Amino acid sequence: MAMSRSFAEIALALSLDYESVFFVDVQTDVYEQYASHGNIHRLELSYAGENFWEESRKNIVGVIYPEDLKMLTASLDKEKVLSATEGGRSFSVAYRMLVKEKPVWYSMKMVRLSYEGVEYLIVGMSNIDEQIQQSEDLRRETSKSVTYGQIALALANQYESIYRVNFESGSYKEYRANDEYKELSIETEGEDFWGDCQRNLRRVVYKEDIPLVSEAFKKDVFLNELFSKGGLSFAYRLLIGDVPTYMNLTAVISDEKHFIVAVSNIDFQVRREHEFSEALGIALEKSRRDDLTGIKNKNAYAEFEANLDEEIAQGREPCFAVAVCDLFAT
Repeated sequence: MAMSRSFAEIALALSLDYESVFFVDVQTDVYEQYASHGNIHRLELSYAGENFWEESRKNIVGVIYPEDLKMLTASLDKEKVLSATEGGRSFSVAYRMLVKEKPVWYSMKMVRLSYEGVEYLIVGMSNIDEQIQQSEDLRRETSKSVTYGQIALALANQYESIYRVNFESGSYKEYRANDEYKELSIETEGEDFWGDCQRNLRRVVYKEDIPLVSEAFKKDVFLNELFSKGGLSFAYRLLIGDVPTYMNLTAVISDEKHFIVAVSNIDFQVRREHEFSEALGIALEKSRRDDLTGIKNKNAYAEFEANLDEEIAQGREPCFAVAVCDLFAT
């Protein structure tokens, strides 16, 4: 081509953006290819051909990822490309090339260039695998964020607060808290989950429960329990409006980098269970005593007898005595 020297200069300027550049005569389809060699990223003339379109469609077989071959073959259509690049526009297509038998993402960009009355098509090939992977990572993280947000909203009525915490960095974010929990002025996000928990618990946890909660929120203790059992749960009391309120904390592993902490208010259930236990205890005690005299009745002695029989059956030697009182004896 008469323009080879100019092509070389253009290729040099494009070295940082492209691994390979083709210069195609739009009228004759004759082309030159400039590609980088070895570790030096500098485009040099490596091949020249007579029919860019026909030879390109032939050469991509075996080197393009099978799922992308049909699409790329259809894209290498002269009329389609020339129509798409009219008026200074560009035509781009992304595809995967097999590099060491692994699919690697590439981009092909085509633009027109006119020189001394002759029109050329410049075709640049660039490796975009890293950008694609970063976009995928971002998409996955965004998808996770949306998912966790949906979960948090679905569970909002059951939990006072929900946190998502990073295992390694300790960074965390609160997804939801009701008004009472907000009044405790606990951070909604931060970079040191463990340190913030230790600092806050001394202010908001009921004093009798502080030793228990402080030990539970030591990073090594917490994570060891979490990893060994796949989750953990414990109850404690928070001071809400200066009133000790029973809460339950549940933690579960959510993915390879995060765990979820959910805090629920169980005060009503706990106090109701206490009331039920007290009522049950009173009822059981009453069932063992005579209503008139208050002396233990037949039920109490039957229970005592059953306990003695159990101890004797286990080889123990319980101490007991038997007295017979006959009011009608003479």
